[in-house]
Formats: sequence, structure tokens, C-alpha cells
Amino acid sequence: MIFSQRAKKLVGSATMSATLKAKERIRNGEDIVLASVGEPDVKAPESAIKEAIHQIQTQESKYGPAQGLLSVRETIADWMSRLYDKNWNAENVIISPGSKFSLFAILQILCDEQSEVIIPTPYWVSYETLTSLAGAQAKLISCPSENAYKISSQQLASAITAKTRVLLLNSPQNPTGATYSLNELTELAKVIEKNENLVVICDDIYNQLVFSNEKRCPHLLDVLSPAHRERIVVVHGASKSFALTGWRLGWVIGTGELIGKLTEFQSQTLTCIPDFLQLSLKKTLIEEAEFVVKLKTTIQRRHKYAVHTLKNCPGIKVYPSEGAFYIWMEVLDKTKPSAQICKEILNEAGVALVPGSAFGCEHHLRLSVTIPDESLEEGLKRVITYFSKSRHFSP
Repeated sequence: MIFSQRAKKLVGSATMSATLKAKERIRNGEDIVLASVGEPDVKAPESAIKEAIHQIQTQESKYGPAQGLLSVRETIADWMSRLYDKNWNAENVIISPGSKFSLFAILQILCDEQSEVIIPTPYWVSYETLTSLAGAQAKLISCPSENAYKISSQQLASAITAKTRVLLLNSPQNPTGATYSLNELTELAKVIEKNENLVVICDDIYNQLVFSNEKRCPHLLDVLSPAHRERIVVVHGASKSFALTGWRLGWVIGTGELIGKLTEFQSQTLTCIPDFLQLSLKKTLIEEAEFVVKLKTTIQRRHKYAVHTLKNCPGIKVYPSEGAFYIWMEVLDKTKPSAQICKEILNEAGVALVPGSAFGCEHHLRLSVTIPDESLEEGLKRVITYFSKSRHFSP
């Protein structure tokens, strides 16, 4: 069979690959700590479960609107308006099967063959592939550890050309957990305002999961002048904050013009999102505010414990995080690629991690803290044992 050039460039998600391989070994009886998975280990909210069952039993399973049910979009608009202190309505919302599809769809309607998409690295594993699928060119901007792995305003200004169409901004960031401060966002906003053809896609899937008492992390919409806010596209969803990863419930907030194009795209690709899932989402957003608070508390406690446990581990440097649910560590010995180290840790220590190379940042590792406390404790012990063997690192 002859495949397209686009298909030939495809690679599977590194995080999903690491997790699925480890799960297969677990099913075969191996003792593996699954610290690669990027999803909460708690049960889905009761409101979502009960409402899904109720809707399946009582509603007809027919085609729905490609943009999403009006009542659900109204709920999302209200929820997002309160979270961001903005004023959105149902026409600013489209419901999608997860934030990954949202990103895919947005890039498809914004980018042409010669468009450039600026992606700060480290980046979430799918950004580069989603850009390639849109026929655009990924412009990877290396963000060093001394800048907390965040793009600076100077870097952004230098990267923009006449072909630049999109900046992908993720805060808190996967894999590092870094968040942009209001001062940093203010400086970025100055660059964005000067470049009127630039659209910023804000991947906000983790923005409630911050290690502070704030309801979310700082955002470009907090500092950008009103005249330029229409160039901000917000991608959000229920996967992380509400532990609904497998339910595939995401949404996009944008101008009516953008949402209209996304609606046309979804009508030709996925037709519609199942009504029962949308109505379960509506119930969740209305009733489960405490769920997010409890989840954030658990994640922050585990993250603090993991950082404390690993702080004296030889051979690695753990970087501070301000949100999400990952430990991001640098391997000090640069003689081995991160994929090889992950393979050795899996085979020798029985812990599944994700290599930094998957995020465009070699010689780093990502460890998820969204596993049961006892599994996290055991996994950290095994990682320390691995790196404590002198053959694995240079003193």
C-alpha cells in the first residue's frame, strides 16, 4: 500500500506508547510502577457517571449540532467566564472530543502549507505532529532551564517572521509544570500586540491545577489589551481537572468567526459529540467544583513529597514546578539518550517514565505523581536505587 507523505511522517504519542507498553507488562504479571501516565488516578465525578447513565436510558441517540448542544455551551461559557473573569456566551464555544482534537482542528483552519507555528520546547508530545498534519512548519524555540523552560519576549520577537501564524502556549506546562507569571505574560503581550497576524493558542488544560490558592494560573487575557484579545484562542477540557480523560470532552473559546469555521470543520469530520456525554459534562461543571479542589490538594501533596524524596538523588536535578502533575528532572550524565535511560529504568527498576526526547528536550525524564501513594513511594525508591548505581551517572 502506498501511503501519503503526511502519513509517512506520523509517529504515535510517546506518552501513550510508554504507558501502553508498561500496562501490557503489568498484565503479564510484571511488577511495574506506572509513572508515565498523564491522567489522574481518581474515579470520575459521581455527577458525570450518574448523568451519563440517566441520559443513555432516557434520551434518543440521534445526531446533534456540530458546535455542541446549546444548553451545554451556555454552561461552559458561564463556567469559563467566571474562571477567567471575562464575558463569553454560547456563540464563543464549540465542544470537541478532547483538547487534542481541538488543537488539531484549530491548526487545520488557521494554517496553510507555508505557515509557521512557534512551539516553545519542552513541548507536549503532540504539538509538532499536529502542526505537521496541518501542513505547517513547526518552529521550535529552545527554552533553557535557567529560564524555567519558558519562552521569553525576546525569543518570541526574534522567532516571528512574515510566515508566522500561530504561537502555542501551554501554562502550566506539560512536561515541566512551569507557569508564566503576570510580568512574563505582560512582556509577551507587548510582542503579540505588535504582530497583528499572530494568533495565540492557549492550551489551558492544566490551568486549574496550580500549586497555589488561586483558581487558575495567570493568563494572557489578564494582560492583553482588549483590542487584541480576539487573537487569543483558549483550549480547555474536562480531562485533567475532572479526571475524565477517557470521556474525550474538550472545548474551545474564541471569536464567533473562529467558532463558525471550527463548526464547519467538525461537521465534516466528526459530525457531533454524543449528547449524553455533553449533558454529563454540563452536570459536572455545575456540581463538581469541590472535585477540582480535592484533586489539586492531592496532586500538590504528592508532588511536594516526590520533590523532597528525590532532592538528594545522585545523577539528576529536579526542577521546581508550579502546576500540572509531573516531576521534571534533568539527567546530569549526558552520555546516554533519555529513551535508553527510560528503557533501563523500566527493565532494571520496574518504573515506567517518559523520556525528555519525546518533549523535544533530551537528557530529561518525566515522572507522573498521579498514581496511588504507595505506588509513588515505591517508584521513587526504585528511581533512586537506579541512579545510585555509579555506572549510571558521572559524579
